Amino acid sequence: MIIPIEYIGVQESSGRGLWVFTEDWTFDGYTIPKGFVTDGGSIPKLFWSFLNPTGAGMSAYCVHDWLYTTHQVSRLEADTILKELLMKRNLGVFHSNCAFYAVRLFGGGKNSWDAPGPKVEDAV
Repeated sequence: MIIPIEYIGVQESSGRGLWVFTEDWTFDGYTIPKGFVTDGGSIPKLFWSFLNPTGAGMSAYCVHDWLYTTHQVSRLEADTILKELLMKRNLGVFHSNCAFYAVRLFGGGKNSWDAPGPKVEDAV
């Protein structure tokens, strides 16, 4: 699966990579519009060898970021959708559950659920 995104740099405030959608993209019934910016999986570097923030789960992470930015569903629903999409990408029960519980524990607050999401101009 090719995701129509382009790397645009690093977010200064978090040090995470940023990608912008170069065209509208639909995955599993969720459509992300051209111009939306994502940081992939918001996974601490310590865990990247185990949970790659831009690997096989990237499509699920993009949808999750879209849902967190738009609030089309509740936070619990967005986190559950992440888990289900990771399972559909064949990342396994353990990986999917780790991602789910991580976002349940750390996905609230001003830096994630309550944040507006990164913008193109945030890239350096």
